[in-house]
Amino acid sequence: MAAFQPSQGGIQWLEPIQEEAIRLISVAQPRANMPAVEGKDHVTRALASLQEAGWYEKLVAHRVQALKESHARLRTMVGAKPLEVIPHTPPDILGLYVLVPSGGGH
Repeated sequence: MAAFQPSQGGIQWLEPIQEEAIRLISVAQPRANMPAVEGKDHVTRALASLQEAGWYEKLVAHRVQALKESHARLRTMVGAKPLEVIPHTPPDILGLYVLVPSGGGH
């Protein structure tokens, strides 16, 4: 999981990347229904943000580094050669949640 918010330069990843996404989704509480057209607009804008060139670079770099570190620990323990990580870009988007503040201050 990863979380971002729109910014003038495209999107801004919320950090720590995975931990902040998990935190946000775990504390989100539904407050009210919104009209379908408004919900569709929020999702359309979020998906459009993920069409901009290079939107994934920081996310992929973070994931590559985490995977390298994880494999390095294991491969060191078993005496194996280092592993080269070659990312697939752009990454696949398996799901999208758009969290919209309710304005209720809760």
